[in-house]
Amino acid sequence: MRSSVLCLALLGALPLPAARGANLPWLLPLMNGTLSGVFHPDASSPALTWRAAVRTTDAGALALEISVDGKGVGLHGQACVDPVTGDGTWQVTECHFDLATWSATLTGDIRLLAGASMTGTLTAEGHGTIVHNVIDGMATLALTGGGMNDEPKKVSCSGIATRIVLTGFHPLRTKPGQAITVQSISASGAELKNVTIPFALAPGEVQMGAVRGAGFGGQFSTEPFVFAFAQPEIKFVVQAKSFELGQIRTVVDPKQQRVQEAEGKLNGKFTAYYNQDGFGLGPGALVMSKGDSAQILFQPTPGLFSSYIPQFVLVHTGLPNIEAGQVALVIKTLRIKFYPDGEQSNRSALIQIEAESADPKRPTAISFDININGSIQALIQSGADLSRSLRG
Repeated sequence: MRSSVLCLALLGALPLPAARGANLPWLLPLMNGTLSGVFHPDASSPALTWRAAVRTTDAGALALEISVDGKGVGLHGQACVDPVTGDGTWQVTECHFDLATWSATLTGDIRLLAGASMTGTLTAEGHGTIVHNVIDGMATLALTGGGMNDEPKKVSCSGIATRIVLTGFHPLRTKPGQAITVQSISASGAELKNVTIPFALAPGEVQMGAVRGAGFGGQFSTEPFVFAFAQPEIKFVVQAKSFELGQIRTVVDPKQQRVQEAEGKLNGKFTAYYNQDGFGLGPGALVMSKGDSAQILFQPTPGLFSSYIPQFVLVHTGLPNIEAGQVALVIKTLRIKFYPDGEQSNRSALIQIEAESADPKRPTAISFDININGSIQALIQSGADLSRSLRG
């Protein structure tokens, strides 16, 4: 579309016969011929060659055949305009972009995608009107083989596909029920699969539906939310169902410095956000359903319990074997609460556990809290402040 406007602007700059009236705001000469040139949409893009073949119709209108070609791009269209008013119609019959070539140009105005590289093929076709120098109409965009990699944020996507129907350009808007599908999203060590992202474009904003997909061994969905392209951060509420504790462990303790194995499922709701630093967690909680159980097998950790429990008590429990990484801890109650803004003394998360030894001869019941201050991943890897009490 930018190419069509440029061609029309160049035609409008040609000398006009004085007899056509110098006071008219928009005049094009009646002519037959071809115009061509080379331009750069911005400093980061390859050069594009444009060509406009013009002829005068029997009705006195100007018919244009327009093409733009260059590395990774091809556009072919038509326009028919009134030489006095500039009003008319347009049609794009074929248009394709290679996103890898044009990634910087296409994402330059979207703050959240700054620095990201994109791949895939975007095709488009459409038609519409030109009225008072405003281009409007309908178009269909299709993306195949799409991908995105944002190395600074440690986020990547693959298998992106969509077919979007634009119902207008001024302002940009779509029909309801548009959707993008993504085969895989990797972010901060977590992987989401088969993600469906419903949306609609409205003036100045994107209206998101319930995003759904698979992750952490379970399923997730988001509550509908709205964001503007210019805003620096997106926030949304996530519903988690049957998240596997073992897969959560791979994110918060990827090097297995504290936990060898973990089993169990968690459900809950939490806030998430995406900004220039990548994905992060907001307020919320993950909880094990009543009646379920889980197990954690720790790495050999001397003092894990003995630092807090009298020696004479340890002799009659299975806790030394848990410390040694020989016996798993059977969890009866598990809650993970997130306080990203510092709920108490800058605490960013609280893990509450009620459990017992897996040793059937010494099934001692215990409960303990794990207070996490700051980065969850960094502090779990380096050790956390435990407060424990012996029960039973």
